[in-house]
Amino acid sequence: GGSSSSSSAAKVLQQRQAVSPLTAWAASMQPAERYEWLANCYELRCDDDYVLGGCYLHGPYNPDGTLDDLLRDVFEFCLLAARRRILPPTWRWRDFLRVA
Repeated sequence: GGSSSSSSAAKVLQQRQAVSPLTAWAASMQPAERYEWLANCYELRCDDDYVLGGCYLHGPYNPDGTLDDLLRDVFEFCLLAARRRILPPTWRWRDFLRVA
């Protein structure tokens, strides 16, 4: 028992020490919370673009948008997040899409 818990603790410590400043937001969250957080970030971005961006309507705010339009918008947001390397190395797109 003790060996297993100490190796688990060492693994957690290693992961925390290896956290990039760009992915630090995810360090204290469980994976499911991370996926919900990014989905919420997308929604807030759309809201900010409407409120602060001159009523720019996209994503769920676009009254004339189709499902394809929404998917393209979400994909673009995700692509930018990936390109900017803000996602932790353990990120699983399949799990994110279940939440989003």
